[in-house]
Parts: sequence; structure tokens; C-alpha cells
Amino acid sequence: MYCYKAFFEEGVLITRFYGEYVAEEGDKSLLAICRSMTLDERLSIKTVIWDLQDVTAMSLANTDIARATSFERELLNMFEPLVEDVAQHMNGIKIFHIPPNNSAVRDIFRERLARVSHPTRKTPAIDSDKPKKLPELLESLNLLKLLPLLNGEWQK
Repeated sequence: MYCYKAFFEEGVLITRFYGEYVAEEGDKSLLAICRSMTLDERLSIKTVIWDLQDVTAMSLANTDIARATSFERELLNMFEPLVEDVAQHMNGIKIFHIPPNNSAVRDIFRERLARVSHPTRKTPAIDSDKPKKLPELLESLNLLKLLPLLNGEWQK
């Protein structure tokens, strides 16, 4: 399950996942969220943050390159008629994640990313030096002003 907040003026989309992360929930959530936005809102997003700390279960279902390629094609189609310019925009988007608290789930998440990774697919980097909590990540991105805004209602 997921909920999200978009901060268009800052160009930030934060998605919180919780409970069981089902199959390719991250990609499906991104498509659903983008469908709810205008083209200008989609183009305003420069930073995507996935907060997975409250994910309690995850599997390796739907972690093949063909499925990931299909997702990318569907996402690009949402930017019609700007498809050629969108590739450049997508390359500029920064993707971050807050890893799951549960170490077994964190390992599965790492494996999921490794399985769908290829040179043209943008996935969050995996390293141990990344911030472990959302406030720490926002601070590292100079976005602490968003922290109080996270207390309100999230969209589902």
C-alpha cells in the first residue's frame, strides 16, 4: 500500500509504502500518481523519494527487464507529445529511497533493484551511506522546509 505527497513548487514527489509491497507496486504507484497530474505538474517533478521504512513484506515477483521496459514505455507515453524532450527531463530526475527497516525486506528490495537494473533504467542507488530516515534525507537535499508539511493528510 502507498500514499504520496507532491510539492510541485519544489519539484518533489514523496511516496510512502507500508505493509506488504506487492509485486511492482513502486512502478504501479508512479504510473497512477502521474495519471492524476497535469503534464505541467509531471514536468515539474525533479526529485522522487520512496520511503519504504514501513514495508513489512516484499517478494521478487515481476522483477524482469521486459516488465520494467513496459513500465518505462507507459510512463513516457504520459508525456505526449513531448516524448523526445522527456528523455532528457527523465535523466535529470533524482531518485532516492529510505530503505525498509526490516533487514530481510531490505535485502529483497536490493535484489529487486538489481534484477531490473540496466544502463538506461534509472533506479535508486544502493549504498550504506544514504540517510536512513526521511528527515535526514530531506536535510541532505536542503528540503527541511517540507518536513512540517508531511504531518498533514497524504493522498492515496
